Amino acid sequence: MRLAGLGLALLLAACGRTVPQVPLGEDTPGHQACRTEAQRSPGVAALNAQRNTLNQWNTDRLAKEQQVVSARAYRDCLQARGLAAPGGVEPVRPR
Repeated sequence: MRLAGLGLALLLAACGRTVPQVPLGEDTPGHQACRTEAQRSPGVAALNAQRNTLNQWNTDRLAKEQQVVSARAYRDCLQARGLAAPGGVEPVRPR
């Protein structure tokens, strides 16, 4: 009985570590359209033009910059459509 309880606790703990890509409640058609628009924004296209896949430092730097640029474009799109932005006061910054 203890072993089953321990196994269940470990299983639930392992499942709790996964983070959904899309926050709950934000998968409306408007949010989906803004995510698509953010990935196709001119800023993301400009960063992709600078990408050098042979240089790992360049690839890592541009990946972080792309997250910031696409997040900004996503928030701007949401604001233009009158939708609620995710998160709190300050946007989440990648580490």
